[in-house]
Amino acid sequence: MFNFNCWNVIIFFLSLLYLNSANAGWYDHDPVPVQQTSASKTNHNDRGIRRIVRINGTTICLADGVNNNGSHEGVYRSFNNGVNWTLIADKDYCNRGTIITGPNEMVYIFWISKEVNPGIYLSKFNYLETPPPASPIYQGYVRSVGAGGGYQDISAAVDSSGTIYFCAHYAPTDGEVDRIWLLKSYDGGNTWTNPQVVAYEAGTSFAYPSLEVDHDGDLILCFAEHAEVYLGGRSDINKRIYFMKSANEGETWGPRIQVDRPAGPFGVINPCILEDQQNNLYIFAQRHLVNFGLVMAKSFDGGSTWSGFNTIIPTSMYADPSAAIAQDGKIYVTYRDDLLCGDTSPEIWRNCMAQSTDGGNTWSMVDNYCGEADVGPAGSVHYANWWNYGGPIEWCWEQYLSSNRNLRPVYYDINSEVLIWDRINHTPVTRSDIERNINNYKNNPDSLNKSKVLNSIKKYLNGK
Repeated sequence: MFNFNCWNVIIFFLSLLYLNSANAGWYDHDPVPVQQTSASKTNHNDRGIRRIVRINGTTICLADGVNNNGSHEGVYRSFNNGVNWTLIADKDYCNRGTIITGPNEMVYIFWISKEVNPGIYLSKFNYLETPPPASPIYQGYVRSVGAGGGYQDISAAVDSSGTIYFCAHYAPTDGEVDRIWLLKSYDGGNTWTNPQVVAYEAGTSFAYPSLEVDHDGDLILCFAEHAEVYLGGRSDINKRIYFMKSANEGETWGPRIQVDRPAGPFGVINPCILEDQQNNLYIFAQRHLVNFGLVMAKSFDGGSTWSGFNTIIPTSMYADPSAAIAQDGKIYVTYRDDLLCGDTSPEIWRNCMAQSTDGGNTWSMVDNYCGEADVGPAGSVHYANWWNYGGPIEWCWEQYLSSNRNLRPVYYDINSEVLIWDRINHTPVTRSDIERNINNYKNNPDSLNKSKVLNSIKKYLNGK
């Protein structure tokens, strides 16, 4: 055991080490393909806010294109930080699934099948098991005929008690507009409630839900509205974002609150909701008509009032953001941006990562990948507000490998120097915790153990 003076010296020098390495690790890992596929995909086959999870050093990622089919999603697993991937399951006639984690190291993967055996499907398994075939939790019409099309998004969350929530947008019948729907399971996904309409308005289509569980266990939800029925294209300048909250597991919901400023500008879609350690809420989205870019709105009062959207990355026209909170409180957002690859090359869409160290007030791009051609939809970052098992920040995205966009595998990247916030294990750090992490680093001096030492020191110094 260290004496007091020795302990203070160690804390001092390791704190300096932390400060000197705060921005390390972003470019020391080359992105790798999760899969090999020549499937004919669209720009939206691999989109979604949550398509990658991690439990105890094992990463599981979704990627469309099994058997070179553009509507056949695969489930891939890696035990070594993305160096090698194995296809462990698949779901035909589906893409754009979402994946979340829950109690007892369980994994839940959801898909919507619109054409063949239409319905909502779930595969649930322990992260080390072989996933079973997906089975329906609801069968019926689930086509997005209003504001969906190629952008039909789904979202899911698990609360502290293990209740699972699934959220989607679709119309009840052909010719109707999209509603926001919620299903839930109280028994680990074995049985499900019937779909419940959360948001509907005649003549208006709602889409792109992002669902989370906040620190009080309340459901927090944001989604986009199109002022008129959306039949394709991007010309509706009245697109806007709304927030809703439920304090009783989705049985009833509070008022629909407009996140945009009352006078606009509007034209905002594809939102992603996030809560930080101080219980502040953030919604990230994309605006591509007026003052386009990656935009963010913030609430200090649980979503009752919002700042309105401010542009944080002005060069990003189709951001498709996915966000995460690190253990040290930094905020990270992966997004798509139009940047040069070299001084003389043409601009191409690139996968990027932005960081804020001050609660979203200022932002900087800390990582981007200059591939052979454009990216498809922007990335999905590993994160969840509850039942997040921690680990380094990881993200994946659809990457074009040729200028004609025929080859579109999913790529993966990681920064072992940044550990995401783990709410279910967010307990005060003691001296013995730091000593244990130091000893682990001595025995195995890799970047992940180094990050654990540095983050535990910072939490200890901050009194967390």
